[in-house]
Amino acid sequence: MIREALAIADQDPRVGRHDYEARLYRVPALGLLAVWLHTDAALDLFVPLGRTPPGLDPNRVYADGEFMTQVREAASRAGAAYEEAEAPDELGS
Repeated sequence: MIREALAIADQDPRVGRHDYEARLYRVPALGLLAVWLHTDAALDLFVPLGRTPPGLDPNRVYADGEFMTQVREAASRAGAAYEEAEAPDELGS
């Protein structure tokens, strides 16, 4: 899964312009795992892996701003579900 995401990212023209360091970005509460390509020279890039929250497509390269907007929206939806639930401890993760 990670190798596939790295191969997809490698095809993105933005990746060839800078030296990126590959990291993993994980948000357990959202069930989100992504390859995070970090550089100080440009915007970071993200490639979500496997099952993703609504608004994010797996194996697609996202620029930092677009990715984080979708992550914040997913976190807001998850938080709202817990606030509205009668028994939040039964919602699971």
